[in-house]
Amino acid sequence: MKYYILTGTTRGLGKALTFALTKKGNHLVTLSRSENEVLKSYEKYKDVSHTEILVDLNDMEALKNAMEKVFSVIPDTAEGVYLVNNAGTVQPMKPIEDCTADEIARSYQVNTVAPVALTAAFIRHTQQFDCDKKIVNISSGAGKKPYEGWSCYCGTKAAIDSFTGAVAKEQMHQEKPVGIVSFAPGVIDTGMQAEIRASKKSDFPNLERFIALKDNGELLRPEQVANVVIDLLHGSGFVQGGILDIRTLEV
Repeated sequence: MKYYILTGTTRGLGKALTFALTKKGNHLVTLSRSENEVLKSYEKYKDVSHTEILVDLNDMEALKNAMEKVFSVIPDTAEGVYLVNNAGTVQPMKPIEDCTADEIARSYQVNTVAPVALTAAFIRHTQQFDCDKKIVNISSGAGKKPYEGWSCYCGTKAAIDSFTGAVAKEQMHQEKPVGIVSFAPGVIDTGMQAEIRASKKSDFPNLERFIALKDNGELLRPEQVANVVIDLLHGSGFVQGGILDIRTLEV
């Protein structure tokens, strides 16, 4: 059986990934702050092999406990083990001088610290697993292109990109290495985009561009991107340590 560990699964890309991976031979381990009521309500998913773990990624102690629960259900005989660090926040969206210390800490905790800690735990727990092992860190083009009002978001995503490359180099020396990439999924029609469009132009000068993307039907569907992520995990497009972008990736 293949095991997929997914974060941020109650909306957007994480939710789409959850539905796309609910099939025979897969076991889903989902980490979110709230229960996935939609998944539970669908009759066709009633027999899905699924472990749901409720955790706030801002709580490091709870996160450590959650990872222990994750690997208590994943045997070392697994056919494959995969982690998609999807959960993220675009907040705070305003000039850095207007951001509180708590807002800054939450941004880095959810976007950087939590996926780094999850990656560390994943590698530690699967060191002796003799199977396919891969991690996809969901990043953003904002990690490479700075935007006014997104200083925290840009910084956290740039950190994830660099972290991914460093871990890939570390894994080169392992007998049973873990594959890891950073993946920018493009501009997706999710709740995060709604948050962006609801911001103030004084805080985010690029606001009109993102409103236009929605109005012109240029946003990607979460289901479309979920399929790209799955193809990336299992196809030839996976390049160890790659900082990949959906706009240039061939899958």
